[in-house]
Amino acid sequence: MKEDLVWKTFHRLTVIWLEKSNRRGRWWKCKCKCWKEVVRSTSHLNENVKHSCWCRGWQYHHKSDTKFYKKYSEAKKRCNNPNVDSYKYYWWKWIKFEWDSFEAFDADMYDSYLEHVKQFWEKNTSLDRIDWNWNYCKENCRWATRVEQNLNRSNMEWVEYEWERMSMAQLCKKLWFAKHRVDYLKRKWLSVDEIVRKLSS
Repeated sequence: MKEDLVWKTFHRLTVIWLEKSNRRGRWWKCKCKCWKEVVRSTSHLNENVKHSCWCRGWQYHHKSDTKFYKKYSEAKKRCNNPNVDSYKYYWWKWIKFEWDSFEAFDADMYDSYLEHVKQFWEKNTSLDRIDWNWNYCKENCRWATRVEQNLNRSNMEWVEYEWERMSMAQLCKKLWFAKHRVDYLKRKWLSVDEIVRKLSS
């Protein structure tokens, strides 16, 4: 007996009646959540995809070639795809990508993304986790410049100089020190003040 799909829902589409049937298959009239009606075959409805009348595709998937979508995709792969080199750094910390769809990510992050790009340009806009030991989610993600993201790395070395907290790289830049010379003196267990005095003399 052939399956009756009337009133069954496939993501955004709900089947409302059988449109036609022949030896090649069956076609169903469906109503989308946007109220547009379309006809879909049984084989198409049984595909493991998110069905719609293409309104969803227009709203979201026209962004699939954008850098915004690429940032979403790359972050998701780092957490979910073992074939990605950086996966091991996220797996052992149990860091998860909490957005279950691009639509959810788009709703949470797109407006702030546009604001950041407007201020700092596209090339200087990266998806950054505020707490590097926590998941990718709305509460823990922001758009950051490359400098901000580098300063937020889990392996960043911080020092205190003249009552100011800064990274070692910032200290070298501030005092015009060659980093390799600073690293050499650090290996001799000198303090920051001792390194500064030695290189300033």
